[in-house]
Amino acid sequence: MGIGTSYPNELPAVNYARDVAYLEKQDDPSQIHQQQPQQPLRRCTILPQTGRQRVIWAVLSLVVIIAVIGGAVGGTLGRRSTASVNSANQPPTPISSSPATAPTQPRSIKANSPLGVTAWRKVTGAELYLYYQGQDNVIRLSKYDSGRGLPTQNNSYWLEPAAAAAAATSNTAISATTVVYQQIYQPQTQTYFFNGPNNQLSGVNHNTLWNPPNNADGINMYNRTADQRSSLASYWPYTIYQNIDGRLVEVQNVLGGYGEGTFSPSGDYAAQTLEILACQGSGIAIVPLSTAFETVAQPGGYGIVYQSLVGSLKTFIPNAQKTTNVSRSWPPDVTLPDISFPKGYAIAAFATARLGDRQNRTNTFILYQDTDSGIVALRQDDDLSWRSSRPAALAKADNGTRIACITMPMSARNADLKPLALEEASAENRCYFQRDLAVVEVQLKGTDWVELGTVPIP
Repeated sequence: MGIGTSYPNELPAVNYARDVAYLEKQDDPSQIHQQQPQQPLRRCTILPQTGRQRVIWAVLSLVVIIAVIGGAVGGTLGRRSTASVNSANQPPTPISSSPATAPTQPRSIKANSPLGVTAWRKVTGAELYLYYQGQDNVIRLSKYDSGRGLPTQNNSYWLEPAAAAAAATSNTAISATTVVYQQIYQPQTQTYFFNGPNNQLSGVNHNTLWNPPNNADGINMYNRTADQRSSLASYWPYTIYQNIDGRLVEVQNVLGGYGEGTFSPSGDYAAQTLEILACQGSGIAIVPLSTAFETVAQPGGYGIVYQSLVGSLKTFIPNAQKTTNVSRSWPPDVTLPDISFPKGYAIAAFATARLGDRQNRTNTFILYQDTDSGIVALRQDDDLSWRSSRPAALAKADNGTRIACITMPMSARNADLKPLALEEASAENRCYFQRDLAVVEVQLKGTDWVELGTVPIP
């Protein structure tokens, strides 16, 4: 189940219990078009000629009769099952239930696919969750697990991609974030996207402690409609999208235990339209402005990066006037340089804890695609200025690519019931974009960027 006590099991036109399981089966090459080895044909006469042949003939006849009866019963049960399935909402593109006759589903990532990525650190290693959209519009997950011991695909720790949600809209955006809270969320990943003709904000959460682990998220109940070109950005407990009038909208999980300082996940969400008017299709990024979750979860605790109506890069702190202890991560007198780039080009950002800082301030890193298709990196890690660079690892990207970056999670109560603070810069601070359709993985290393390779996606 999802956050809270009860959620609907379905999104509009999506049945996760059925479709995700089937899609995962489709993604498993070992489950497709398998046939039993045929027995060699044996030559025999049409009618029994001897006593021995008559016995064999009788046995074969009995087997045929049993098979016919079994086929009739099995067919009846199959029809009943199909009738039951058809009574539920169907996915946008029906998929045959027979692997032998089902068309081959395109699994490869689409050009300029939406990308969403999140991560968490466990006792042994780290897990990274990269979400993308296939050519069939199905949202898939490639998972990286450095705690598994031996590398897997392409001598890496990336596992075989699997279906994460049934089909979304063809022009959807994707965002992802991680919930870490006590023993029950270790972790729970939240994936958001748009679904249906009204471009409704939808979500799926994944928690291996639930059965089944994939469930529709409570956000689906709120019927939030986005602009057809809207981007998405998430960092728990916030998700940001663009409304049909061009304004940005904040959707926040209504955390429990504010008075007690527990800040526990709930099944409720609240939305507010922000005083930000962005260009249509503006990229959106969100970063925490404190290393302490109890600060991030309150007004003024996070910042947004977006593109203005005239195409310039902008930052904004929602409800900044309600707090004084957070905006120091972005000093009001340290503004972004005058940066303009093609409207609708990708924006991504992430944050790390500022080394040795006693005020729980963060460092912010922004990536955006420029006119020449190269990706520009900005960083703000002091109270002096934003610094811009063009790292070689980011110099070449597909025109119109999406970009996704990892900010490690934090929590008011981890499994040991102690706070989990935002990490300082680590090997898990990575970003992803497409080059020649492949998903390139780059890593922040000091103040420079290094290319780690490509994510193995069939």
